[in-house]
Amino acid sequence: MKRLQHPFAILYNLRQFIWALIIPLARGLVLALSDGGVASWLSGAWIDLVTLLGMLLLSLLMWMAYSYEVDETGLSVRCGLIVHTSIFLPARQIATLSAVHAFYLRPFGAVRLRADTLAGSRERADLSLFVSKEEAKAILDGRVAELRSGTLSRRYRPRSLYVAALAAFSSSSFAGMIFLATLISRTGELLGAEFKSRVYGTFERVTQLLAFGIPPAAAALAYILLFGWLVAFSINFIRHKNLVVRRRGGALHIRGGVFTSREYVVAADQLNYLDIRQTVLSFFLRFCTVHINAVGYSKYSDDVSGVIPAVRVRDAARTLGLVFPEWKPAPRQLRHNWGALFKFIGDASWGCVLIPAATFFLRWLLPSWSGFVGWVGFMLCFPAYWFLMIRLIDYFTSGIARDGDRLTLHYSSGYYLHTIILPIDRIAWVCLRQSPIQAMDKKCDVLIYSYAEHSTRHHIRNLDRQAVQEMLGLEL
Repeated sequence: MKRLQHPFAILYNLRQFIWALIIPLARGLVLALSDGGVASWLSGAWIDLVTLLGMLLLSLLMWMAYSYEVDETGLSVRCGLIVHTSIFLPARQIATLSAVHAFYLRPFGAVRLRADTLAGSRERADLSLFVSKEEAKAILDGRVAELRSGTLSRRYRPRSLYVAALAAFSSSSFAGMIFLATLISRTGELLGAEFKSRVYGTFERVTQLLAFGIPPAAAALAYILLFGWLVAFSINFIRHKNLVVRRRGGALHIRGGVFTSREYVVAADQLNYLDIRQTVLSFFLRFCTVHINAVGYSKYSDDVSGVIPAVRVRDAARTLGLVFPEWKPAPRQLRHNWGALFKFIGDASWGCVLIPAATFFLRWLLPSWSGFVGWVGFMLCFPAYWFLMIRLIDYFTSGIARDGDRLTLHYSSGYYLHTIILPIDRIAWVCLRQSPIQAMDKKCDVLIYSYAEHSTRHHIRNLDRQAVQEMLGLEL
């Protein structure tokens, strides 16, 4: 039975016609500044009213022309005022079905439903529509029932402390600063330039009070980084609070969030890979987080990302077995030779040498800025040496293993250590890369590209070429 979207879609459609408001606004401005003044504008206000009613009518017609139907075969949509378009997503091809219970939708009783398949766009959902809260629940429950084959039924709900650990390990000062700058800028646009000047002035005074002998400009940079991290931590914690993961047969049902609750139903047999992730800090604390890679899951920056926020390394296998019993990490079977240290730390060492050297040179060149340059150089050394530490840990932990039809890949990427559990049938292609020195030593770097919405590369360094070919069944 075909249904129309929730009436909130009428308001949502109006966003496409915001540009048309330029007409009445420009007319009102011109007439208000003319000799006729406001009275002249009011006499012709019917033109503005007709424009607004036309926009509303067009939005209403678009809403009436958009219908959808959900049954056991899949999800179908028909839309278009003049040119009609019909879209059908077969149920067996839907990797992730998600519902966003946004705080601004709650007064209307609306929920945003999204469906994603491997063939769709990586920037946006294949289908997105507004439905009622009851309809969203019925559709998600129906999807769980479709995927629920077998008797497996498990539930995992982490403690708030573990959610806080995930937020701490995954928060970035840079992301927090971008959010904060955007918030201040947008709020300043609404409240005026005075608001922004007051915010920045207050921050400047607080920085001067809390400098503690550090140059004020350097203290400001340090406090911006710290405050940015706190903002990112708060956002991540709120997003993952109340996280619940349920495994029901072939369905993975995930829900989390405080102000905006997000709900996902992921087909377990369409997971691309599992990612057991660590930072330098979590490595030494013996904690890890578990993420999944599936089409449509964690596609947007504000989506829930981790499925197991934090777990002790010694308990990881048991916790994984609770929700993902078919996904088991294997210990390393192939690893690099011990003489490959420079292969891991070579590029990471440059920052550790050049940043201190540049700092000393600039302090000599600009003695009046010596304090500021010294503090900034000191701060920049942190990410450089942090990256070097990641590569050193990677040197001791990197490798590859095969257990049946799954590979376990141990490697580092950026500031994270990864243990990837990857099904063989999710491999798109494999590249064995050799430098002249590696060719003489019969070693190679293994680059494995896996199926996903976007290219995902897994890079394991300096393994024996012949052993890799035999493990992966390659004939090169």
